[in-house]
Formats: sequence, structure tokens, C-alpha cells
Amino acid sequence: MKDRLVRRLFMVLMLLLAVIATGGLMIGCAGDDGSQGPAGAPGADAPTVSIPVDNLTQPEMEQLVLTGQVTSVAIASPPVVNFWVKDQFGRGISGLGNKATTSLDNMRFALAKLVPGVQGSPDNWVTYTGLTSAISRPSTENNGTMVDNGNGSYTYTFTTNVSTSPTNTWETVYEPSRTHRLVIQISGTLAASGYAITNPLDIIYDFVPAGGAVTSKREIVTTQACNDCHGKLGTTTPHGGRTDTRYCVVCHNDQRRIGRTVSSPSSTGLLTGSTYIVGGEAQGNMPVMIHKIHKGEGLIGGVGLALSGYNYGGVAFDKIPYPQDITNCRRCHQQSASAPQGDNWKNKPSRRACGACHDNVSFDDPTPTGFVPHTGPTGTALNGDFLCVGCHDASKIEGYHLTINPTKNNPSVPAGLVNFTYEISSVTVTNSTQPLVKFRILSDNGVAGSTPTPVSFPTSTSACGTLLAGFTGSPSFLVAYALPQDGITSPADHNNLGKVAAQPGSVSITNICDGTRGVLGTPDSSGYYTSRITYSQAQFGASSKLRTVALQGYFTQAAGTNGIAAATARHAVSAVRSINEGSTSSSNPSEARREVVDSAKCANCHEWFEGHGGNRVYNIRVCVLCHVPNLSSSGRGADPALIDFIAANPVGTPLGAFSSSTTTLITQEAKDAVSDLTAVYPTPANPLIYPEAAQNLKDLIHRTHAAGIRETTNPYVFVRDRSTSGIYYYDMSIVEFPGIINLCETCHKPGTYDGTLPTGVLPSVEVTGGNGLVSRAAVTAARAAVPAAADIVTSPFVATCIGCHDSALSVSHMKQNGALNTILVDRATYSANVANETCVLCHSAGKVADPAVVHILPLALPAAITP
Repeated sequence: MKDRLVRRLFMVLMLLLAVIATGGLMIGCAGDDGSQGPAGAPGADAPTVSIPVDNLTQPEMEQLVLTGQVTSVAIASPPVVNFWVKDQFGRGISGLGNKATTSLDNMRFALAKLVPGVQGSPDNWVTYTGLTSAISRPSTENNGTMVDNGNGSYTYTFTTNVSTSPTNTWETVYEPSRTHRLVIQISGTLAASGYAITNPLDIIYDFVPAGGAVTSKREIVTTQACNDCHGKLGTTTPHGGRTDTRYCVVCHNDQRRIGRTVSSPSSTGLLTGSTYIVGGEAQGNMPVMIHKIHKGEGLIGGVGLALSGYNYGGVAFDKIPYPQDITNCRRCHQQSASAPQGDNWKNKPSRRACGACHDNVSFDDPTPTGFVPHTGPTGTALNGDFLCVGCHDASKIEGYHLTINPTKNNPSVPAGLVNFTYEISSVTVTNSTQPLVKFRILSDNGVAGSTPTPVSFPTSTSACGTLLAGFTGSPSFLVAYALPQDGITSPADHNNLGKVAAQPGSVSITNICDGTRGVLGTPDSSGYYTSRITYSQAQFGASSKLRTVALQGYFTQAAGTNGIAAATARHAVSAVRSINEGSTSSSNPSEARREVVDSAKCANCHEWFEGHGGNRVYNIRVCVLCHVPNLSSSGRGADPALIDFIAANPVGTPLGAFSSSTTTLITQEAKDAVSDLTAVYPTPANPLIYPEAAQNLKDLIHRTHAAGIRETTNPYVFVRDRSTSGIYYYDMSIVEFPGIINLCETCHKPGTYDGTLPTGVLPSVEVTGGNGLVSRAAVTAARAAVPAAADIVTSPFVATCIGCHDSALSVSHMKQNGALNTILVDRATYSANVANETCVLCHSAGKVADPAVVHILPLALPAAITP
């Protein structure tokens, strides 16, 4: 490890990155003197050893981690603040207070007070700084007087006047008995060296100028809750250098309405122009802005009046996808020592917070046309948030926001719903290829907090049509494996050789129970069944490796069961088990595929990732059983007559001509899918021209997450054929990754992304059967015969990188280093040339461009928006 760190430091010294920090300096205002405030509480001693920041080298700046503390604040108009700044070694950092012109190069200051809410409304921050005119809004200042004491301690005197009797009506009135917040931002690029402060620092200091403890607070979210998905605020969000949610609210408060005009929707709900004030609320106010951004494309709109056209500083709220259930309030809000008001979402409802998501609701009387009325108990305007709790107490609000699935942050589900847990204890093999699976399914029987108990299935094969009383449907097993391919005796990836489109075999528990595709067996004392799968299409390949079984799919709880009103799917986390899993024996080695991604990390953004209608849930190991290197998208094999029929007919039209079932109808989902498809590829349909792309999980995930920031504008697009359920066109360019895209451990496990690929890893198929197929029959035949020499493939190393690095320059670099005949070539050409790739000479552990090193180097900070 030590040698690795030394090598990393050496490589950092060899690499040059230009890191851009944002500018946008705001000038404060002046005015009358206010009263003298007391000194702040004594802080830690100032540093005794210091170093000028301009003496630091670029690598040292990249590794610099700053800490700081305010030691005193005196408010005698203007305010004067004393503070110090240290590095991670405890050395004072001097020289941060330089001025290239009239403004500080690397510091900004802001001051605000917390105003108690009235009539049950939440408290609100009101800012002093940045209000320079009747149409100005909260911001920072950095044009005051700075004294750099040369040892890491500083004294800053504000320009902004703070007064109990300000001259101008638009200035904030000083109230020394209120909670105040001072923010110091240290960020940007050093004028002397040109080096960036890679890790900006926000110093947050809450105090009461009149003296005494801070008892009035408004802390409803933590920065860490945001960073779980966003990686690092201020790096992946606008306003580079503003890294703390406690800072955000100093500027993003209701004062953002100052000088702005009201936007009213048209009769069709369309908002036009800049939407700074909508429905009486400033859209830049933190609770409104964040709720709307995350509700995104799920913003409801009114009955008959769906609001659209949001445009706040160029941000289209109603166009943003959100990667999990928006009702999961605890994903952001949880009461804790760091967020003592974290449960305000249920304990203190307000029109502002709730109306931000529920923008179809009007609290006014009369109700504007098209909106849902939500007036007070007497039917008049809801003129105080204190009225909300009369109907919406904490337990009811929590009930409204329960998610259907019992996830980490929202473990409770609506009353009566039953939760299931899948477990596979072991997988062995009998008759050389038949899987023998020891499994059980646990149920909480719809009782929250109860100890789950094993379910029992019917003992008579004739009764297996209903596996569980009160439920329909059946979970199923997937059976995956790897056989020799491309001259590789033991592939490192599942390939399911011999299966159509390289897909694993599948068999339901129902068909094992009824004896048609297996033998269920009887449960042991712990509720485990040991079942044998006899279905010929769900066998392990003879002499195969990586033999693995997954338990996936779900039961649907019937209406009336446990008192629920409507049938509800009961999705469950998929269980996966391989032969000899966990074994360290060389004679009976584990057959589990390598694990490079941590499912819990996916959950940071997705909570529960539910693929394919909730059949494959949370566990990334189930994904790699189907999304294998030999899989490409299926759209070119779609039936053109079916596409034209769905396009031409309304929802509810029978699809008997295209289905073995006479009850299959055109669904709204299928209609919407075909509408999206034909908007790009009009009818009459010609699926042979549809785009095809790799669906190997590595390629699918890298290209999807990087879609918004790829080096080129080449979109990641493909079409998926789901027959009568719809033919889907996917354009992943709409995806904008919310985290730090070059921070691989956002998803990956440590030590799994350094460029060292395992022996036997397979190439990714980009086009099955090649580009020369001229009929649907030929496409269908090619998908049934993968892998084939004519398949268009990309090498596993290049496929990993090209998801992000797809520019002509990057591709040329790859080709010059041995990948000339391994990128988008037929399989035969690839096999003859893959040994010539030399990527690992530079891009592997400990080498000059170790991926694990270069991907943690800093990105440029995002440009600020100034709404």
C-alpha cells in the first residue's frame, strides 16, 4: 500500500491539470453604523506554524485540505470577523487574503439572520450581504478590508452596513437577539501561481450577537445526505466552492423574489420566459428550488392544467429525471444531531414546502382555473401554516410518503402490504447439468417489525397454480454459466453459450412446484426447499464454469389480502448464489463471478434499483447474468407490422394477430413507447435501420452514466424489442450524472478499476451478426447463434474507456496503441489482433497513467449560474 501511495504521488507530479474555479464577485453595500455586538465564543488557538499558500506546489495544492474557525465577530457596523485557516498538517495557511484588484481573490463573506416563522410557518434565513439596491438579491461580498496576520489568522471588515435602522427599505434590519450565520468561502485560483484550491472550504459560524447560546436553529438536511448522490456539492452543482448546505440557504431564501416578476401559466399550463416567482413562491428559495429540481419531470401540474416550461436561471425543473421514488423524504431529511429539524417534513408541514412538489395545488380563494383547491377548514384561503396540522399530522404525512418497497431510508410500507425476503443457501449440480437449489422465501405477513417466517408452498402439484393464498404470480430462477469462447477456456464473464441472445435460462417456482419443470422437494426445519430444476432450457452447460442461480421476480398481493384496496406488486431484493461460493479450496474453487460494483453504492442514488419492471432488484449480481458481453440491443429484430399496428390504433385494441393470447391489448405504455420510437423513425417501420449498441452491463452503465458529459455529442442510443409490451427507443443523452463522474468509487469497490483485467474477460458485442443483415429473419437467426465471427465487437479494455472517452482524439490514441483492429471490428479480426493491444503498459496499476490515480485527480469546478 505504501509503495502504491508513493507511486501515486509520483504520477500526480508528472500530470498537469487545469482546474477552473468560478468567479462572479458581488459587491456589498454601505450604510449607518449599528450597535456594538459582543465577541464570539473563544475558539481553538491560532496556528503556531504557518506557510504562505503561494509556496505550495501544484501537487500540494491538489492534496490541500483546509480547515478553519471563526474566533470572534463584532458587529458595530460594519461587522469585523477574526478567523484562522489551517491545512491537514495543522500549519497555518497565510496569503489567502490577497487582492488582485479591489476584491479578494480567494475569499467571500456572507452574513444572515434567522427570522422565526409566524402562524406556524417555518423559520427563514434573511441575508444582509449582496443587497446593494432595491432590485438586488442575497449574495456574498469580498471587497472589504482584509488583514493577513501572516500566521494563518485573518481579520476581515465588511463593507456591508448592518444597522438596526437601515437607511434603505431594501436593507435587512439588524436584530442582535436573533440567530445569525456568518459564512466564509475560500476557493478559486491563486493569482500568483495559477494553481486552484482543489478542495474549497466553507466556514460556517452560527452565533447570537447579543450573547448567549444559539437555541433557534433551522437544520433540516445535512451536506452528507446530498453528497451521497452528488459526490461533492460545489463540484457537481453550480457555484463552485459552495460545499455546505448551511451555506446554500444564506443566499437561496425568499429574498430571491426581490426585483423579479411573477410568472403565470397560460390556459394550457405553459410557463414562458424566466420563472422566478410561480404560485406566489420564489423559485430560488431553497425548499422550493430543491423540491422542484428533485420532483423534476414528475411535477404534477393541475387537473387539466399540467404546469410546464419552468426556467429558473436556465434550469428546467420539469425536465429533470429523478433516479428514485420522490416520496422517499428520508433520503434527504432525517432528524439527527447534525439536522435537529430533519423531521420537519412531517412534523411542521407548510404550504411552501409541500406546494413545491404538489404544484397542482392552490391554497388561495378563489382557486385559479385548473388548479386543485386546498383551502382552510372553513373553505376560505389557507392563510396560515398552523392550519395544516389540523388535517396533516406527522403520522398522516408519513403515511402519504411511504414507499411501496421497504428500503433503507423508508423501511415502512403502507398498512397491510406483505414484504418478502429471498435467500439461496447453496447451489449444487446433479445429473451433470441440472441445478439443485436450496432456497427459502421469508414473509413478514404484513406485520411491521415482526420476525419474518418461511413461506410454504402447496404439497399437491395440482394446487400450484396459486403458490401462496392471497397472491398471484411467481418468483423465478435464472440459470447462468460460462463456456469456452473465442479461444478462451475459462471466460471471466457469463456467456450462457447456446442460448438465444446469450440470455440465461428461466423457470418459475410455479413450474417447479407443479412438476412440469422441476422437483420442489419438502422444506427442512428452517424452511429451506432443496429443488431440482429439470427444465431443459434452464440447465448449466456441460463442463461450464461460473455456474450461478438467481431468485428474482415477485408475487403480486391480491386486492383484499390483508385489507389492501388494490393489487400490489411485492418486489423483493434478488438473491444470487454460485456453486462453491465462498470456497477457498483449490480443488473446489468458488465459481462466483468477480464483483467490481457495490450494490449499496448504487442505492445512494437509486435507493432500490428496480430493473425490468421490478423483476431484478437492487443486487448488481443479478444484472450481470443477463447483461453479458454477447448481448446487444434487440430492436433490429422487431416486427415492423406490430409497430405500425400499435402506432395506428388506440389503447385497448386487441393484439390477437401478434400474440398467442386473445386477451392481449395495446397498453398505454406500449402506445407511448411506439410514439417515442416513430417520432424518430416514422412509419412504415423499418427496424433494420434502428440503432444497435452493446448491452453488456459495463458498457450499459458507463455509457448511460457518462451520457451527459461524453467527450463528443455522440449519443448512446438503441432500440429494445419487447414485442406486444412495446418497442422502446432509448436516447441516454438525457441522463446527467449527479455525482463526480471520474470518482470511480462512487460505484466501484476499491481495487477494481486500475486497468488490470482478469484473464478471460470477453469482448463486448456492439452489433450481433454484423452490419450486413438485410432481413428480420437474418437478425433473428444471428441473435439465436451468438457468438459469431461476423459480430461487431470492441475489446474489453477499450469498451471500458470508450464509454466516456469517445472523441476522435481518444479513439485515435487507443488505435495507435494496439487497438486499431479491436474497436468496432468483426469478431474474427478482434481475435486475431487483441494480443497487440498495449493499453496496460500505461493504464494499469502502478504505471504512468494508472486509472485508479488519474480518475481521482480534480475536475474543473462548474460554472456558476446567477439567477
